[in-house]
Amino acid sequence: TFTTPSSAADLHDTCLYQNLFVPSGEADGLVFAHSADGLMRWDGTAWSRVTASPISSIAVTEDAMLGAAGADRLLRSTDEGRSWSAYPTLTDTAQWTTAILAVGDRVLVFEEFSTYPPRVELYRSLDHGATWSYLSQVPAPGSVLSCAALNGVMYVTSSFHSGALLRSADGGVTWTATGYQADELETTNGRIFTSVAGVGLMALSDERGHNDSL
Repeated sequence: TFTTPSSAADLHDTCLYQNLFVPSGEADGLVFAHSADGLMRWDGTAWSRVTASPISSIAVTEDAMLGAAGADRLLRSTDEGRSWSAYPTLTDTAQWTTAILAVGDRVLVFEEFSTYPPRVELYRSLDHGATWSYLSQVPAPGSVLSCAALNGVMYVTSSFHSGALLRSADGGVTWTATGYQADELETTNGRIFTSVAGVGLMALSDERGHNDSL
C-alpha cells in the first residue's frame, strides 16, 4: 500500500535515488516511486504503473518530463509521466544515466562510465533537453546517489565511501568536497536536508560554511 506525503507539492529541485521522489521543477501534486516493477505514478488519487524502466529521478522542462533510467538511459514524457519513450542519448560511451536535475532554465544530467571507481560526467542543456554540452567530470567516488540545488548551489552525494557529499557554487563546473558523509538529499521549504554521519540531520545552506545541524 502506498501513501503520498502531504508536503509533496512543496518539494522542488531534488533528485533522489530511492523509492519515493518528486520531479525537480514545477510538477505540483505528482509523486513517483521507483520499484522492482518499474516506475509508479501518484496523481493525488491513485497509483499506476507507467513504465518498466528503472527511472530514479525526473526533471520537468518547459514542455516535457525527462527521466534518468539507469541502463535505459534518458527517457521523455509529454503527458505528465503517464507514458515514456526513449530520448537521444548524450554520449554513446556512457553505460548509465544516474540522475537528472532541473535548476531554473537548465537541465543537468549525470552520466556514468564503467570504470573503477565509476567515472561520472555532468552534461547541461539550456534548451529543455534538445541539445546537450559537456560541463564537468564530477569527482564523486562512485555513482551519484542523490543531488539537489538551492539558489544555484548544487550538492551531490555518492554511493561509495558512505555517501561523500560534494558542493558546487558555479552550476556544476567545479566541485569541492565538504568533508561530510551524507545520505539522500531532500529539498523542502527552501532548504536542503540530509542525514550526515556523526552529526545527524543537517540543513545545507547555499552559503559556504553555513550548514546547520538539527
